Amino acid sequence: MEDFIGSHPLLFSAMALAVSAGIELLQAWPEFMPLGHEIGEVARNLGYGIAAACVFNWIIVEIPAKREARRILDSYWWNLNEMALSGAMLLAQYRQMAPKGEYNTQTETGMKDFLKTIPLIPSQTSMQGTTVKSGPELWVLSDPFAHTTLIEYVEGQGAVISPFLHRLDPGVADCAIELMHFRQRMNGLRPVFRPPGSLEQEFLHIWEFVRHSRRLRQALLTHYPEHELRVPTILPLSPDQPVHQIVDADL
Repeated sequence: MEDFIGSHPLLFSAMALAVSAGIELLQAWPEFMPLGHEIGEVARNLGYGIAAACVFNWIIVEIPAKREARRILDSYWWNLNEMALSGAMLLAQYRQMAPKGEYNTQTETGMKDFLKTIPLIPSQTSMQGTTVKSGPELWVLSDPFAHTTLIEYVEGQGAVISPFLHRLDPGVADCAIELMHFRQRMNGLRPVFRPPGSLEQEFLHIWEFVRHSRRLRQALLTHYPEHELRVPTILPLSPDQPVHQIVDADL
């Protein structure tokens, strides 16, 4: 009932007004029960009061709130766009390192098969070396998020929109919060030493990050279909690096 009133204030107001008008007509009839006229007076006045309150709330509260929500959405849509496509940005970088071919990154199995083709990404931190001797092998200080640069980028976008999340649709806000706090939920997401191998060892972190970004993208498409999500081109950090293109299969 509460959801119905909140979603349809004018309809609820019209219903209350119709009840009051009906009681107004019945007041001209003889009483069918003791105190019927008095009870009708109370119900009629209550209906008029409810109708007036709903109209007042719609004009004074609902309309300005919706206008403010649209303004905020227009102002910070780019930030939401970047967060929603951050998982696809990460996969675009991985595709530059993977052998040419068709990969299905929409399922867990397909993502694992894709990550098997990519060697572990060494960290670029200032720690002494990026490998450590463990028996006959040199373990790699693995950092699939490039020293958490991408995570920090997402957190930066989240920090911009954080004060206005309450103005967004709850489904969108919840997905944005999950992505913003991804690093905390993954215990800091620091680079760790791993035995030589592929990015499949980092599957859990990568899959969760991509999955949350896709959830945010789907929420934006569902709740704000009038807005367009633009697929960015990932510019290289130096002239000798390639331009990463996001493919539709990774969205």
